[in-house]
Amino acid sequence: MIFYNSALVLGLAYSFMAVGVFISLKLFNIFDLTTDASFTLGAVLTAVFLEQHVSIVYIMPIILLTGALTGAVTGLIHILLKLDVILSGILVLLAMYSINVAILHGSNLSIDTMRVTLFNIKNYSENPIINTEGIMLIILILFIGLIYYLLKTDFGIALRAVGNNKLTMTTSLGINHNRFKVISFAITNVCTALSGSLIAQYQHFADINMGNGVIIIGLGAVMIANSLASMKHTVNLCVQLFLVVLGSILFQLTLATALLIGIKPYYLKLLIALIILTIVLLPKIIHKRR
Repeated sequence: MIFYNSALVLGLAYSFMAVGVFISLKLFNIFDLTTDASFTLGAVLTAVFLEQHVSIVYIMPIILLTGALTGAVTGLIHILLKLDVILSGILVLLAMYSINVAILHGSNLSIDTMRVTLFNIKNYSENPIINTEGIMLIILILFIGLIYYLLKTDFGIALRAVGNNKLTMTTSLGINHNRFKVISFAITNVCTALSGSLIAQYQHFADINMGNGVIIIGLGAVMIANSLASMKHTVNLCVQLFLVVLGSILFQLTLATALLIGIKPYYLKLLIALIILTIVLLPKIIHKRR
């Protein structure tokens, strides 16, 4: 039971990153590889600041700001240098690896369990696991609500228009295409950096390689959400955001089940590939049978 509780918390924490992948991939038509770098950056900064006795109240705004700046750099490289989105992400990913190592002063850092984090700043339950799950859920609901509200405003509609329409269409509407595209990169990486920070606070640990391939986890969650949305024939944005959260949780519970039944940890990446392949094929098989 404790194992599944841990998987649930991880699913909730990774769902912030999954929402970022959903926003970049489904709304802005961007496959942003900066995700791996900003996830690690969020974790690394959190660990370093906590060990320096900086209050978590000050840490979180810094995490969000640095995540936004990382995404904005990728966007500027893509726009100003006319480079492909994927290549721009790879360049920032490479650069951020060195920066993260410099910040961490090594390859990993443990966080003292006595440090005040978001999960022990307020105790709503005597059970620490339930307390962590409750706080994570509260943060997530507020986060989803904020993202949904943002995307429903005139500003958010303009952002979605940039992703869904050609340059000539958005320009004719008076939208600065390049500016809004940089903002979309920033928003995506804010979500990812927040996810990395929460993972570090929960695990009391940060590692320079913890972001490697994390975008695949987000992609798996988004694909599960897409499959569920297509089965229910829903296009409601709020429902889709919560389906992404559900997809992230299901993804982590599946991995937890695989470990419990005895699958070796080094087979997990193979399992992840098979899960994503199954998710892609399942809707097509169901549609073909119908």
